[in-house]
Amino acid sequence: YLEMKEENRLLREAFALPKEGNTPRLFAEVISRDTKDAFFSLTINRGSMDGVRVGLSVTVGKDRLIGRVATVSLTSAKVYLLSHPESTIAPRVAGTPIQGVIRGDHSLGLIFDMALSGEKLISGSPLITSGLGDELPKDLLIGVIGEVRPSADRLFQQAVVVTPSGEGDIRFVSIVMPPV
Repeated sequence: YLEMKEENRLLREAFALPKEGNTPRLFAEVISRDTKDAFFSLTINRGSMDGVRVGLSVTVGKDRLIGRVATVSLTSAKVYLLSHPESTIAPRVAGTPIQGVIRGDHSLGLIFDMALSGEKLISGSPLITSGLGDELPKDLLIGVIGEVRPSADRLFQQAVVVTPSGEGDIRFVSIVMPPV
């Protein structure tokens, strides 16, 4: 038992997986990328037989959100990445009450939008899930604030969201499962 526990710990470190905790995870392998929208979605080898359902969060590494389950079959599921044009989530700036909306920007990356113009957005600040209204667990890392600019109407601010590169190289993901 102790050898298996130590091997599990070493594998988690080697693959930069989250530490064991109270949030159940289901690990999956990426089995394909859609050729017509490779920057927007991927297919994983887990489906409804494994308890996967539409809307569940999909993460890599140490709880970095990359997308959500969009469709599910018996043995596989399609994941829309955050960069998908139909993707929107409710984040907040870590350590502050500043909230907004993150949306995919047609393969150009992610945009943090709808932050009030009087709030101070600082480049490099982490953006995390707020846990408000979109069924995503609280405090998953999304990325960090990049370039900040006013919205077209100047009532809000927008910022480019900087995420680690390599979305195309993802081979393994974890699905944040609902508590049992």
